[in-house]
Amino acid sequence: MKNIVFVDGNIIAKSGEHLAKELVAFAGNKWREIAEESVDGDYILTKEEKKLSSFKIYCAAKDVVAYELNSLSAILSPKDVLKLYRQEIQLLEKLMEQPVSSDLRAILNRQIFIGVIGTMELFLEKFMYSMVMGTEKYFNKYCDFSSKKIALKEVVNKNWSLQDTVIKSFKEIIYHRIDFVSKMYKNVLGVNFNQTV
Repeated sequence: MKNIVFVDGNIIAKSGEHLAKELVAFAGNKWREIAEESVDGDYILTKEEKKLSSFKIYCAAKDVVAYELNSLSAILSPKDVLKLYRQEIQLLEKLMEQPVSSDLRAILNRQIFIGVIGTMELFLEKFMYSMVMGTEKYFNKYCDFSSKKIALKEVVNKNWSLQDTVIKSFKEIIYHRIDFVSKMYKNVLGVNFNQTV
């Protein structure tokens, strides 16, 4: 199957930050049979050599190990992002039903409103991130859409990759600016926001 790498050993992140679509430890023969690519022995990742692709699923016959905290990560699937969003909204709805005195009702409502906006922003960011970083087609569309200009000197001096630059750009977007975010969703994912005012 396309975009599956089977490692006949361990996946070991010794240094640096590495991102994959999914990481599977102790993968069985079914993964081996459907993998597009196979690697003999351990797959060792270092800061100097980023060997993972965020568009691929990496399956290790043995373990997945990281020497440093947060050096190895997988992207949340869009389905998981949606599940987390729904859970947060359900918790806010539950909070709204809590009995409080009338002098605290306005404060509680304000806090719930802040929670709804924060949850919306987080969903919009995480969903776009999961689609762009997990799918080469959307990654390329995002790069085409982005108006970010970076001096080559900055890229070379900081030893950035295109993937690092795209990840950095996600942190700079203000997700409650719905006018910009709706354009981004339309141009990158082909999703139209129903904006009726």
